[in-house]
Amino acid sequence: MRKPFIRSFRANCPGIEMIYEKFHVIRHLLEALNNVRKSELRRAARRVRGLLVGKKFILLSRQAHIRGNARVALHSLLKANRRLFKAYFLKESFGHLRSYKSRTWALKFFRGWVAQLKWSRLKPYRRFARMVELRLDGILAHCDKQVSLGYIETCNLKARNGIRRTYGYRD
Repeated sequence: MRKPFIRSFRANCPGIEMIYEKFHVIRHLLEALNNVRKSELRRAARRVRGLLVGKKFILLSRQAHIRGNARVALHSLLKANRRLFKAYFLKESFGHLRSYKSRTWALKFFRGWVAQLKWSRLKPYRRFARMVELRLDGILAHCDKQVSLGYIETCNLKARNGIRRTYGYRD
C-alpha cells in the first residue's frame, strides 16, 4: 500500500488493477485502535487505568475469537471508556466491508462508516479513513474480482523477490 510500490507497478505494468489485501488494510486499522488506546491510557483516571493496563491484545483481537475471562475483561473495559467502545465498535464493523459483492454497496457502507466518525473525536481513525479513501479503488476492486488472499500474497512475494534480485543494477 506504499506509494513507491504503487508507482512502480503502475509504471511497469500499465492497465493492471490494484487489489489490496485485507491484512494490510486491517493492520492500519489496528494501529489506529492502538493509538486510541494509548491516548486513553494517558488521560485515564486511576480506576480506569487499572482496566486499560494489559488489555492491548484483547482489544486488537476480533470479538469472535475472545473467550472466557478475556471476554469479561473486554466488556468491563468497553463499559468504562466510551471512546474505546466507539473505536472497538468501528474496528469490528469495518470488517464487513470485504463481504460486499457490489462496489456500490461497499462504497455506501464505507461512506456510512466514515459518517460515524463525524462526532467521535478519534483522530487516528480519521487518518485511517483518509488513507483508505486514497486507496479505495484498490480496496473495492475485491468486489469485482474475488481473488483469494493467498494468491495476492504470492504475487506480492514474487514482486518483492524480483526487486531484491535487481539490487546493484543501475537500470
